[in-house]
Amino acid sequence: MSAIKVNNLSNKKSFLYLFLVGIAFMLTSCAPVKFHSNGLSSVGSTCEGDNCPLPISLTWDVGDWGACSKQCGGGTQSRSVICRQSNGEVVGDSSCALLATKPSVQQACNTQVCVPQGRSVRQTVRVEPGQNQVDILLVVDDSNSMYPDNSKLASRMVGFLNGLETLGVDYQACITTSDTVEFEGSPLIWVDDDKPENQQDTSGILNKNTPNKEKLFRDTIDWIGAGYTESSNDERGIYAMNLAVKNYRHIGCFRPRATQVVILISDEDERSVGGNRALNPTQYRDIEYLDRPESFVATVSQIFNSGGFVKPLIVNSIIVRPGDEQCFNAQNRQERNNEGEYIPSYYGTFFNQLSNMTGGFVGSICDNDYYSHLQFTKEIIRNKLENVQLECQPMSTPKVTLSPAMTTTTTVTGSVMKFNPVLPENTVVTIEYTCPN
Repeated sequence: MSAIKVNNLSNKKSFLYLFLVGIAFMLTSCAPVKFHSNGLSSVGSTCEGDNCPLPISLTWDVGDWGACSKQCGGGTQSRSVICRQSNGEVVGDSSCALLATKPSVQQACNTQVCVPQGRSVRQTVRVEPGQNQVDILLVVDDSNSMYPDNSKLASRMVGFLNGLETLGVDYQACITTSDTVEFEGSPLIWVDDDKPENQQDTSGILNKNTPNKEKLFRDTIDWIGAGYTESSNDERGIYAMNLAVKNYRHIGCFRPRATQVVILISDEDERSVGGNRALNPTQYRDIEYLDRPESFVATVSQIFNSGGFVKPLIVNSIIVRPGDEQCFNAQNRQERNNEGEYIPSYYGTFFNQLSNMTGGFVGSICDNDYYSHLQFTKEIIRNKLENVQLECQPMSTPKVTLSPAMTTTTTVTGSVMKFNPVLPENTVVTIEYTCPN
């Protein structure tokens, strides 16, 4: 029995020895790990020749750039970048994580500045000299409270006109009222009470050759009166200016090349309360476009301005100046025909705005003498060019050349070029720009 046990033990040891030898052989026969140039590895074998399988590698497969999104001015273009095995199989990007950074899939393109395409325009304008002419339009408020104030204006206008004659200015004056229902902005005749109706001068124009100017002013103010019609209490001074220029140019009060001076006198605002119902609900009336300050500037521009001429426009107001409480209170104490009924007065807000827009003066209706407000120099009749109407809204910044050279800043809004400071007479401006086809 003891011999058998020994033999069994020997057999077991022999089997274990052979097992370990076999394992060792298998281990020594395994192929080493092969590393490829792309940084990844593949398991090869010790085999030789055609029987060995090819190693598998990974790479970024980069496509061509696509079309640019813009022709100029900076666009983008894209391409495909995928992770692909050497056997052609596409795998997720994470499989190529050990390779170099993934190439970009998008880039900027066509970054060059866009060259405008369109029609080239070269526009030349000469600022023509002024005509040494001044046209004066008097707009008088003929409401109940205004007769004393209009009389003061009339008594001082002769001195104003004589001053123009001293300057050698070719002037003419016409008169209308703020009652646009009765007179509709029509220039009125200058009345001479000493002449019968059939001997009145019906031209409506007063100039340096007109005799007895002061008497004509006084008689005309008397004839116009104050508060004689219901409509005369709806004061529309700016509306009247618009109607006069729009409808009565044929009378001769508005010469095409003359400086336009307007003198308005009123103790109220446009339509009495300037569209402010809170001031007086009874006198409130809607403000229309032709009542607004900007409308009159636009009317003059549309009718008279051209490529080389901008009609000088100055609107002077003799009003209850906004914020002048002392004058406001004094005007409010005026009685209607001495009957104990007080006539309300209002700040001339709209008239003040129009005068400021046109570089005119704003005088106080409470002053004893209006003459100082009517002073101005011959400089106002010198033609100046502030705006040029272009043929289109330019596609790029226009090139501006001035002769003689001067420093000015240009701004373009829509199709209008504005100069600051304005260009003096005899300046030649050349503007080059591009319009859309």
